Amino acid sequence: MIAPANAATLIAEAYLRAGKLFASMGKQDKAIEQFSAAARLGPQRMAGIPMVGNAQGDTNFGGLAGAPAAEASLYLAQSLLAKGDTEGASRALYEIGRTIPEHLRNDLNQLNMAIAQVSTQQQQQQDPYEGMSPEQRSSADLQYRQNRERQRTAIQRLMPKAKVIPELVGVWEMSPDNKFLPLKKTLTIESNANFTILSQGEGSTRRGKMDVPQARNMAQRGLDSAEGQMTMYDESGSVSTLWYEFIDRNRMRITDLDGTKYEARRIR
Repeated sequence: MIAPANAATLIAEAYLRAGKLFASMGKQDKAIEQFSAAARLGPQRMAGIPMVGNAQGDTNFGGLAGAPAAEASLYLAQSLLAKGDTEGASRALYEIGRTIPEHLRNDLNQLNMAIAQVSTQQQQQQDPYEGMSPEQRSSADLQYRQNRERQRTAIQRLMPKAKVIPELVGVWEMSPDNKFLPLKKTLTIESNANFTILSQGEGSTRRGKMDVPQARNMAQRGLDSAEGQMTMYDESGSVSTLWYEFIDRNRMRITDLDGTKYEARRIR
C-alpha cells in the first residue's frame, strides 16, 4: 500500500508546477522563485543537520517533501548554473539523490558533472597573481607580457602558412554532449583559413587563423572516417587545439583541450 503524500510534498508539487509554467513562458526569474520555494521543503531544510530516527520509526525528517522538491531542486540548480552560480547550483542538489524520480537520475549525474567542470573553469580564470605582493605581481606581470609578446611574434610567422581542408569550410553549430553545460558555440571556418568562434553563453568572440593541412583516414575510408587536429592561432597571441572526427559531410565530433566533447552540425 502506497503511503499518502505528506503536506510538504503536496505544497512542493504546487510550487513545482508553477515553476514549470513560468519557465515555459520564458519568465526565468519567476520560475527560479517557485523552484526555490519547492526545494526548501525538501532535503535543504536538513542541510547541516543529521537525519536521525529510532526503532519505532520516528524521525526528524518525516515531514520533508519528496520527489516534487527533488525535481524542483534539479531545475533550480540548472537555472543557477546557466547564470554561472556554481556554488548555488551545488547547494540546490543537496541530498536530492534520495528522492529524485528515476527518469531524472541521469540528468542529475550530468548536472553534477557540468557543475564540477564549470567550477574548474571559473577557478582557472581567477587572478593568477592573487596573494602576491605588489613587487611580485609587477615582476610576474612583466614576465607574462614578455612571454606573450614572444609567442605572438612566433604566431605571426606561422599564420600566413595556415591552411584548411575544404571539407571544414562553413559555419558549424557546436553543442556539448552534456546538455547542462552552457558552452554552445558557433565556429566559422573560411577557405582562407580565417576562423571565428562565438561563445553564446559568454558572448565572447575569438578570431585568428586555423591550420588543418590534412585529415587522417580520408583517403582510405572517406570523409565519414576523416579525423584530425585543428590548430588555432588566435589574433590575441594564444594557440589552442581542437580534435575533430567527421560523422558525415554535415556533422562531426569535436573535443576541446579540457576534454569537453561537442557535436558540430553544419548550418551553412
